[in-house]
Amino acid sequence: MNVSDDGSRVRAVLSRKLSLGFVCGFYSIDNISYLFSVIVIGGGNPSVVWSANTDHLVHENATLLLTPQEGLVLRDSDGSQVWSTNTSGKSVAGMNMTALGNLVLFNDKGVIVWQSFDHPTDALLSGQRFYEGQKLISSTSPTNWSQGLYYATLTMDLGLTAFIRDGEGQKPQMYYQMEPNQSSIDQISLTATGHCRLLRNNQVNSSSRNRDGSNYAELQTGGFLVNLGTTSSQAQQQQQPLDSVIEYVRLNSDGSLKLYRHDNSSRRLSEIVDMVSQDLGACQYPRHCGDYGLCKAGKCSCPQGDDGIQYFQSGGGGGGGCSRITPLSCKQQDQLIEVINGTYFNVIDPTAAFQNIKNMEECKQACLRNCSCGAAFFRYDNNLSDGYCYMPSEVLSIRQDEIPNYSFKSATYIKVEKPSKVAPNPVPEGRPAAPPPLRNRKRLIAIVSSGSAVFLVILLSIFIFRKKLSNKTIIEDDQYYIRQVPGMPAEVFK
Repeated sequence: MNVSDDGSRVRAVLSRKLSLGFVCGFYSIDNISYLFSVIVIGGGNPSVVWSANTDHLVHENATLLLTPQEGLVLRDSDGSQVWSTNTSGKSVAGMNMTALGNLVLFNDKGVIVWQSFDHPTDALLSGQRFYEGQKLISSTSPTNWSQGLYYATLTMDLGLTAFIRDGEGQKPQMYYQMEPNQSSIDQISLTATGHCRLLRNNQVNSSSRNRDGSNYAELQTGGFLVNLGTTSSQAQQQQQPLDSVIEYVRLNSDGSLKLYRHDNSSRRLSEIVDMVSQDLGACQYPRHCGDYGLCKAGKCSCPQGDDGIQYFQSGGGGGGGCSRITPLSCKQQDQLIEVINGTYFNVIDPTAAFQNIKNMEECKQACLRNCSCGAAFFRYDNNLSDGYCYMPSEVLSIRQDEIPNYSFKSATYIKVEKPSKVAPNPVPEGRPAAPPPLRNRKRLIAIVSSGSAVFLVILLSIFIFRKKLSNKTIIEDDQYYIRQVPGMPAEVFK
């Protein structure tokens, strides 16, 4: 067993490792529960880049079987089957770990019948192709490997995109697109560091596609490529030796899509670039400020009405967030308050808008009529009568700035309950009157205090006046007695 500096443990089953390389085996952070995984060893702490049983960890005395009929089968310590390669009838003869970190099963003719590269979890290794229709799915947290809220996928129409799935029955909301507002691209660098590049060609060439004709994304050393119909020669790029550097992209539990590097020379794991925040800023993350939280320059606050009334308080929803002080009643008391310079992460996706609403006022009124609408977001170019209306029921983090790399404008209106004036309850007969409201008591105390202060000033003035008068009398008496002193000149007292 290999124990790392971060406390994680690795039990190798199959290894392809020199000073830096890959291990297939069991990975644990608590020495109690284990993932069957492909792990990068060397160049820093271990990194899990593929795993079989994220939703059902196994325990001590779990077994891994390789059979010709079923391929690989993972059973927990109680004998229950947790996972298998589902390769029945393919006559599995053996398994191998390739130099790129691909765990493969092959038949007696050496033909691959199953490979981990076809079943990505939350990471893509350098040289691994991510085909159209596949998904990267985040974990719940860094210590909980069950499936989380975020996923990334690839389509011909949208390119490489990332979504959040928040709440049952809610439609996934896009928060990242690697190719914003560009329909015909040959080659483009999407980050200042040059680590994210996109290749595209209008003329589809089958030589660049896999066996079923899909497009693909591929992480190569120094660049993340999205290949949508380019020739294979265009997509080729020089690979660094795997014994010096291993790179991978991971969709993390917070929705970040980051490129990491294990470097054998420095013996450390480094974060190279955060693709989402690099392209669109930290406020683009759906839960950066929690439910209804306002995000500006990465800092969070709660919405306020321009009428000076506090409609939200901090501490509600995921990630802190904000919650309504008065819940919505879905009656005529609902109103909309505007968030100045506000926009929503999901407005980058025109397909998520209500297709039959193109006018901003219609969008606002539709939200007021819809009990499930939490806010109205309107995206437009120059005409408020020709845009896109978004009415999410679960409102996540709201941006208070423009989204980089996009030229559209947007308006944001949050639904709140109108404040109502409540009449005081009448006092039942025979019951003593309730004490006056706190505001009236404070006013009464202020009046009494002011009156007392005035009275004290008057008393003090009278006292000072009487004191002066008394002193004057004493002085005059003293002068009278001094005049009686023999030999004292009389003119002194004129």
